[in-house]
Amino acid sequence: MLQFEQFSVKILFCTSEPDEKMLLWSFLPDGVILDTVGTGEETLERFKENQYSLILFDTQIGEKDEFLVAKKIREHEFISDLKAMPIVGIISSKEKEISSEFNDYLFRPFQQEEVFKLITKYISLPSSLGKVITADIDIKDFVPEFLANRKTDSLLIIDNLKKNNFVKIKELGHKMVGSGKLYGFERISKIGYLLEREAKNEEAGPIEKLSRELITYLNQVEVR
Repeated sequence: MLQFEQFSVKILFCTSEPDEKMLLWSFLPDGVILDTVGTGEETLERFKENQYSLILFDTQIGEKDEFLVAKKIREHEFISDLKAMPIVGIISSKEKEISSEFNDYLFRPFQQEEVFKLITKYISLPSSLGKVITADIDIKDFVPEFLANRKTDSLLIIDNLKKNNFVKIKELGHKMVGSGKLYGFERISKIGYLLEREAKNEEAGPIEKLSRELITYLNQVEVR
């Protein structure tokens, strides 16, 4: 498999919307691991058992849970002499008030630019993140062909976008999700997921943007 060079952080995501896990994952920088739970109690348990760099907490879980979980996290940090964990509330309305224990908030629906801005506010990302990766000897010989095929896919996406053939783009995106995971290229899987999603909605603008992102990534990635 491929490994991201000397960088790995974990984010804990408590959400009442299971489908949001994949969307948020697709927006995260490579090397950032996303753990997902569905209740405030699970959030507290995972926090005590693991080392995270950030907690994202869905305030729709329930106001009582929202307040108690954040309060208990702060109490545990104080008792254990831990550095304060950034806690970000996921909210759907600007009028929503959140507990003072929260450091920040993120609006629904998620936007990639806002997610990245939030992540980089609390996590220092290396400039080479996702661009330099190390390949396992068992697959290294197959990587050049895999990347060449993805470059072909990027051209096919642009060609089919001109024809408004969203069905084909959806197929290409779906294929990238699986093949990216198989070869360990997380960024390709994420772009594939978003391509498939936007093709379902027949959104030409985002698809064009994603095709450019794919080409840029393929031109910049370095495998050792």
